Amino acid sequence: MPREPSILSPRSAAYFRATREAALGHSLEELLEGDREEEAWRGVEDGVREVDRLILENRVEGSYVLGGGVSATDFFVAGAMQAARVVHEGTWRRLMEFEGFKGVYEGCVEWMEWED
Repeated sequence: MPREPSILSPRSAAYFRATREAALGHSLEELLEGDREEEAWRGVEDGVREVDRLILENRVEGSYVLGGGVSATDFFVAGAMQAARVVHEGTWRRLMEFEGFKGVYEGCVEWMEWED
């Protein structure tokens, strides 16, 4: 969240910052201070690992979530990962360390050639 304003228009960034900081009760930058980012990753790692496990366990063939062909779910996962990549490549790299997520992303790359 603290990196997202960097990809928004000035007006959108101001709104994003104001609404998120009001909800959090502190600045977005505080989310990156010290060890807070690593703590956040530790807090979600088990959930990410479980989703990755489910992707791998339930794939029928190919690298897709619902079988050998691309589904809306695949595009949702790959799209969220691409959004993370645009905002902060380090976040995307962390997700690419998970075999299931990486497979879905790489399986959808050919449809992501056009970036607008």
